[in-house]
Amino acid sequence: QNIAAQQMKHYLVCWNVSFIRQTLAFMDMGLLTGPLPFLIVLTDGTMLAGHPGTEAGLDAHLAFIPPDRQLEWIVSNFNGNLFQLTEKVIREGGHIAIGLGDYPYTELGQPSNADLVRKVREQAETLGREVATVDEAKEMLGVGRCGKGTEVDTLSTQEIKDSVPATPPQLVPALRTLAMPADANPNGDIFGGWLMSQMDVAGGIHAYALSSGRIATVAVDGMSFHLPVQIGDLISCHCVTQRTGTTSIAVKVETWVKRRADGREEKVTEGLFTYVAIDAKGQPRPLPVGES
Repeated sequence: QNIAAQQMKHYLVCWNVSFIRQTLAFMDMGLLTGPLPFLIVLTDGTMLAGHPGTEAGLDAHLAFIPPDRQLEWIVSNFNGNLFQLTEKVIREGGHIAIGLGDYPYTELGQPSNADLVRKVREQAETLGREVATVDEAKEMLGVGRCGKGTEVDTLSTQEIKDSVPATPPQLVPALRTLAMPADANPNGDIFGGWLMSQMDVAGGIHAYALSSGRIATVAVDGMSFHLPVQIGDLISCHCVTQRTGTTSIAVKVETWVKRRADGREEKVTEGLFTYVAIDAKGQPRPLPVGES
């Protein structure tokens, strides 16, 4: 009800038919209204929580989704190759959620997430179905407004800079270290690669605690270097969970320094680091209940 009051959208995840029945009951009660994104999670391998990643497994879900309920169904396959179903999904009007966080796709070599998305797009175009633009996707899902119905505006670069807080987050840093001469160039500025590695370690510590086990870095997005770091600066990396998925955790990492020269505190870098929880064999594993 609070989400509806803020004119935000629910993102529904379905592991078996009981989830569909609950969703339809909530829609009948008026607590959920379409159109809604509805992720169907199929599972393969040793993961037995969902329907198998086969046509029969998917059809068992689709048989319970009434065509008039405005559920934009999306298919993923945890621990299995989704490409065995992508043609069926595309032909039947569904959507596809694919990525290395669910399955490594070693059959295709060492693909990136971009490679997987590109392959899906090429397949869709071959089948005569165009990939939606951002505006088309917003219209399809009934989104594009947030909070009290206010249109979402694009911030200018200066507005983003002006919104940067003047003081560090009131959080215990995940990592704190000192910038040393061995990590600097001849001008005394710390190498960006070294600083990024410290952010990765900090984000990894944060993700490790949430996942209760081994994790691996799979992506870094929106990396920004605002100010140089100098020898002797005290570096603090602050971490906040941005979002979680079935197996993945996205962590926003901000790096602040306390200047050796005058004690000023300044934000120098920020970025979004994505980690995937993995098991002893290096395969993706689900996050603990309550974290995903």
